[in-house]
Amino acid sequence: MSFWDKILGRHRCPPLPQVQRYALNYEEVRTVGILFNSTDEDSHGALNFWVKILKQDGKKVRAMAYFEEKHSNPYDFKFDFFTKNDLKRGEAVHTEEVKAFMQERFDYLYCVSLQHFKPFDYIMRYSHAKCRIGAFYEDDTERPYELMIAIPEGQKRDVVSLTLQMMHYTKGLLVKNPPLSYFEPDAGLKDAKKQPSAS
Repeated sequence: MSFWDKILGRHRCPPLPQVQRYALNYEEVRTVGILFNSTDEDSHGALNFWVKILKQDGKKVRAMAYFEEKHSNPYDFKFDFFTKNDLKRGEAVHTEEVKAFMQERFDYLYCVSLQHFKPFDYIMRYSHAKCRIGAFYEDDTERPYELMIAIPEGQKRDVVSLTLQMMHYTKGLLVKNPPLSYFEPDAGLKDAKKQPSAS
């Protein structure tokens, strides 16, 4: 092993979580995560409206934001956040709040970002969410999502359009036969135990 292999080996990413990924019908979704880094006033209004709709639909919402630095809260909902001071090597984030966010088993996890942001890619890759949803990029080679949302041609590429498209597509999502584990984590095991053993 070369000198540089030894040095770089110390900074290799941890293995990806071994979790089952699948989509759910919107009506059956119980928990929603939102990852965002919006800064302009139009984005504030769009996110406030979206979170309000999700809560009205009976979803439990947990949000995580990125800010360049701490500032006043322009949102009507509770959220955790991290800043550039929390970034390690430009991508990994190691705050306790971010770790807890990644480990939560959200039914849907939305990434509300209009451009690539490596810390968000890191969080989405290592998230334990069942279904990860984000914007479509033409040059995206990694795509750590189960569902990618494209803003239609002719529409303004902003957070308002992105959140509206996310609502449109996920509310209309129809999935046949979600895994038994969604309804009851040990359902498959229980069914196996009920079956008589071969004699």
